Amino acid sequence: MTDLWTALALILVIEGVLYCLFPTTMRRVLTCVMDASDNHLRTLGLFAAVVGAGLVWLIRGWVLPRAQGDQAGGGKSTATIAAFCRSATVAGSKSAIKL
Repeated sequence: MTDLWTALALILVIEGVLYCLFPTTMRRVLTCVMDASDNHLRTLGLFAAVVGAGLVWLIRGWVLPRAQGDQAGGGKSTATIAAFCRSATVAGSKSAIKL
C-alpha cells in the first residue's frame, strides 16, 4: 500500500514540475486534449496504461531483484533461471523442437 501512495505522490511531483517549468506548453497540451476525440483519448490512455504496467512488471520483477541479488523477492534468481535453461537445453537435445 505504501508503494501505491508513493506512486501517486510521484505523479503529483512530476505534474507539478511540468506546470511550473512549462505553463504555456501545458496549457497548449490541455487544449489539444480537450479537442481530441473520445476514441483517440481511449487509445492513448490504453497505450499509456499498458506501457506503464509493462515497465512496472519489468522493473519490479526483473531489474530490481537482479540488482539486489534477488533479496527483494518476487523475481527468479539467476541460479533458478540457469537451471531452467540447462534443463530446457537437455530436453531440447533429446527431441526435435518445432516452432
